Amino acid sequence: LGEQTGVPVFTDQTTRQFGGRAGIDFYHEKGSAGLTAMFDRESLNDTNFGEPERDTLAVSARSDLSLLDESIWLTAICRYDDITDAGDYWSPKLGLKWFVNDRFSLKANAGYGFRAPSFNELFMEAGFIVGNPDLLPEEAFSYDLGFGYEGNRWRMEMALFQIDSEDLIQYLLVSGFRYKPFNIGKARSRGIEVEGTVDLGSGVSLSGSYTWDEAVDRSGEPNVDGKQIPGRPEHDAFARLDYEFKAVSTWMEWHYLSGNFVTRANSKELDSRSTGNFGVAWRINDMFQLGGEIKNINDNEVVDVEGFPLPPRTFFVTARFKI
Repeated sequence: LGEQTGVPVFTDQTTRQFGGRAGIDFYHEKGSAGLTAMFDRESLNDTNFGEPERDTLAVSARSDLSLLDESIWLTAICRYDDITDAGDYWSPKLGLKWFVNDRFSLKANAGYGFRAPSFNELFMEAGFIVGNPDLLPEEAFSYDLGFGYEGNRWRMEMALFQIDSEDLIQYLLVSGFRYKPFNIGKARSRGIEVEGTVDLGSGVSLSGSYTWDEAVDRSGEPNVDGKQIPGRPEHDAFARLDYEFKAVSTWMEWHYLSGNFVTRANSKELDSRSTGNFGVAWRINDMFQLGGEIKNINDNEVVDVEGFPLPPRTFFVTARFKI
């Protein structure tokens, strides 16, 4: 009944949503273009929040254009949103990719976007989660610059990125075990993303990725300015080893996530986590497949980015039938 969290376990809330989407694409010698329109209506019936409604009308246009014998590709996108409880916004984005040669490519992207708070963020009231009807839409300017390279048996991509946000929506620990979304006036996220694959031969391949994300509060508010954004770990690394032999495939995975904070003042920090998975699949024929997987094989006691426990060592058996 919520004696410890202050949030009732038993709630009565009904949401309804319907909408439609239509689009058309055009293709020509130098690329393509498209136009999409979408309408959506959401309504809520709740004992505490009444019966709020939201109508969303969105129209987006995009264009892809190739230049210099397809060595350069330009992509432009512009979207207009009109949301009854959040206002109207334009979201333009521009991207460029340059194929320097058959193996090496460069890319750059820049854009502005916005996101209205969802009905869950505004009105959810269940268990450990409580909504915040005072949330404002979040806005962000994003930039990235990267490259890609393909060798004979390996491939690699790397990108530098930065996202400057205003009114960023983020769930924060407020008291006890409760999490509530708030707007963070200004925030900056910048870092590096690297990912690649290597074919080791004889059916063995190795793939992995790493992200360094410096997500920092730039609101200027005392005690929080310059602190790490809650729920945004600084380091995220993943590796996977695959082996295929005839109809049998196996894989091993490892995932590392550094510790992060759950309060804006960085007063409560979660431990880093490291988990491994192992799986095997047997393709009996083109229609039927059997498999099994062990997750968290090292049986670590780990939590998610908000501090809630994740399962210990877990066993799965799967059967897939496809026509």
